[in-house]
Amino acid sequence: MISILYISPIVPVSKSPHAGGQTAHYYVKKLKEDSNVNLKIICSCGHSESKLFSFMKEDGLCGYVVSSPRKSLFSKILNKFSSLTYGFISKESINKVCEICIKIKNEGFLPDRVVFDWEETCFMLPKIKEIFPHAFYSVVEQDVKYQSLYRYYKFSKNPFRKLIYLFSYKRLLAADKKYFHQLDEIVVISNKDKKLIEELYLGIKKCRVIVPYYHDYFYLPISEPKENTVVFLGFMKRLENIEAVAWFIEKVMPLVPDVKFVVMGGGVPDSIKIFASEKVVMTGFVDFSKIDYYYQNALCMAVPLIHGAGVKIKVIEAMSAGMPVLTNDIGIEGINAKNGRDYYHCVLPQDYEIRLKELMRNKSLRVTMGTNARNFIKENLNYKKCSYVESCSKTTK
Repeated sequence: MISILYISPIVPVSKSPHAGGQTAHYYVKKLKEDSNVNLKIICSCGHSESKLFSFMKEDGLCGYVVSSPRKSLFSKILNKFSSLTYGFISKESINKVCEICIKIKNEGFLPDRVVFDWEETCFMLPKIKEIFPHAFYSVVEQDVKYQSLYRYYKFSKNPFRKLIYLFSYKRLLAADKKYFHQLDEIVVISNKDKKLIEELYLGIKKCRVIVPYYHDYFYLPISEPKENTVVFLGFMKRLENIEAVAWFIEKVMPLVPDVKFVVMGGGVPDSIKIFASEKVVMTGFVDFSKIDYYYQNALCMAVPLIHGAGVKIKVIEAMSAGMPVLTNDIGIEGINAKNGRDYYHCVLPQDYEIRLKELMRNKSLRVTMGTNARNFIKENLNYKKCSYVESCSKTTK
């Protein structure tokens, strides 16, 4: 039997509201079900995320939670200048995680492998390694965060925010270079991310690619659209989703007046609610069972992201449903699909206009594009065939 310690800033539960949490839950659950694995879980997370901890028992999981209290602005600023973790995780959180590690060590638990989920968690590596010096250490890089920070810096129009993003971006690069070389393995969710890390961090050659978890919709029939509806799915408290929705409403909707835009996702801010009308529908949170209707009957999904990084699960899920996806470089990155066959690459508002009118004019095109998209996902992004769990239960120093 192999002992694995999993440390994460999120709670890996099936009810997680974000894609990274869903991926974490899928693989952690698989590890738990492996009879060859003795698994311990420590969640070091914010107050809002810690509320999900109660759902772990429902998922057949158990563990420890370290909930970070809300901090004053002064405390946040001090933490930003931390020399230990470069400001991406608090010293208080590290100390509390270490206390739990010492506790389980005294109880006889000595991990063969320590898995850090999300890169900022691995910044506590030196302290954890003092407690468990002989473990195999790996990090699961859910997305390449430095790339996301750089994009925020590049496109931000607010001078103060631009400065903050630049500071955070440079600090994260420095932290990654310091800690990634001390790890035994870096797990990423796309070949694009693997290439980024290997090229940027001085030729690191210890990356492994896994397939992210997603809710697949292979069971849905692919048919001609019943409505001229364009859908968008995403947690609407995230800035990249807010900006994408506002951009589509302001730039594209005036060009295609016959289209209805449906925004699915909770946490819609007032800045987006003001656009609500007969043509722009804000559903709020939509249960997965009810998403079927939109995916089966809509014309397509539009994902005009301006910021963000990593693989976009919403794109994979829409393609698995057999629905055409209109998106840009950021929306399709890490998904090696072919423009014009598996999805439509759109950058300018006029690009979206052309493709939307084409889909409305030629209803059977939805079936052709949807079939190609689904086949691509089945052949190239099948998480059920991923060997990550098996390798975790075998790989040690």
